[in-house]
Amino acid sequence: MDEGFTLWDADLNLVAWNKAVVKLLEWPAALAQKGIHISKLLAHNAAQGDYGEGDSQTLVNERLVVLSSPQRKTYCKHRRNGECIELNVFPLDTGSVVITYRDVTQRNRSKASETRLGRIVERSLNEIYVFNAETMHFVQVNHGARTNLGYDMEELRALTPLYIKPEHTQSSFDDLIKPLVDKTMDKIVFETVHERKDKSTYDVEVHLQLIAEEDPPVFVAITQDITRRKKAENELRLALINSDQASRAKSEFLANMSHELRTPLNAIIGFSEIVKDEIFGSLSNDKYREYATDIHDSGQHLLDLINDILDLSKVESGADDLLEESVDIQELMGSVLSLVKGRAKKNGIQLDVEIEEPLPLLFTDNRKLKQILINLLTNAIKFTLPGGKVTLRAWCGKETGHVFQVIDTGIGISREDVPRALAPFQQIDRSLNRRYEGTGLGLSLSKRLVEQHGGFLDLQSQPGVGTTVTVYFPAQRISQTI
Repeated sequence: MDEGFTLWDADLNLVAWNKAVVKLLEWPAALAQKGIHISKLLAHNAAQGDYGEGDSQTLVNERLVVLSSPQRKTYCKHRRNGECIELNVFPLDTGSVVITYRDVTQRNRSKASETRLGRIVERSLNEIYVFNAETMHFVQVNHGARTNLGYDMEELRALTPLYIKPEHTQSSFDDLIKPLVDKTMDKIVFETVHERKDKSTYDVEVHLQLIAEEDPPVFVAITQDITRRKKAENELRLALINSDQASRAKSEFLANMSHELRTPLNAIIGFSEIVKDEIFGSLSNDKYREYATDIHDSGQHLLDLINDILDLSKVESGADDLLEESVDIQELMGSVLSLVKGRAKKNGIQLDVEIEEPLPLLFTDNRKLKQILINLLTNAIKFTLPGGKVTLRAWCGKETGHVFQVIDTGIGISREDVPRALAPFQQIDRSLNRRYEGTGLGLSLSKRLVEQHGGFLDLQSQPGVGTTVTVYFPAQRISQTI
């Protein structure tokens, strides 16, 4: 037997036992002997601290009373090391007693984890729905959803998800969940409308997943009320209808940013809550590492986008003045390369540097020049396949002034797409599932910052060959010779 087993006579002397119980309870050989009284084993356990603090004999006597009772019983023995052993006591008609032992430590921990998870789900600010994948009836709906919809749980158990959707949105639901049923997708994210008990409606974003391992399978939907956001988006859309070309570009930017910002924010909210409450156990759990990585990447992505937006807005509004000083180019380029070399190495890209020495100092805004070079290098690394090369060059001439050049062997772009690449908020690939995510701000922001210095940016590219971006600073910005 995998479970521990002992047989005791009517006087509670040991008659028979198996190897499993010796291993499970860590019995010393001197006690695993036929005829030994159970009180000696109980005394050994008490001495080990398995029964907690107190007088050892009192602790032993309490257990002898339980074991001498003629009724069948089950109880747990909590050991000092945190393990929990379940004991099942079976009195026999002959007066003998059979006791089985089973380690239920992990099972109890799982139950405790499920209890904590249930509390978190119930208290979550997001609406959480669980419904049967076969009958489509609700199994569980958390407090936030019940409150927002105006139904109690008993009412919801008699309903299906279609009942909380207005009639004009119901027909597409089967088609919507088909990828999950067919297992062509693990999760789908979509926006829809929910209808309350009083027939009022509100906009929601839904993250829907099929949990096929359950019996029966269930759908889990985590939704967020986005009524205010949708209202704000609609107001912005109306305000931009009659705007000029720049406003239309911003409108396209807003549509693009809608995806880029929403996903990381949902990850930050959902995953950080799970990590904070240690739902799945210690941080050594694979899920924790996965979630922690998602939180970090999403937050960093969002921060980068917001910084680029703010920088471009300042430049366009004329509110961003240059803080000029004489800058050592070799030192600045060393700082820039230290920030991007990790990304290049991770992507399997060779990063080379070619500097004409000695380079005179450049009268420039140190932070903005660094931002220009980082943007250009990051862009080059992003669009270069593993095994490719990115080169940063710098030189200076009396007539040309300081020149910086970033050359990559990446995917390149066609000549007709160059204007789009240099325009703000534009993407060369506008398909829904772009391979290279971003807002299209890197090149356009660099171009504006160079122009703010009185220089200009040139982009030459060829599909499948690579891209060369050259930045020219005017000769009058040559500060002095080193």
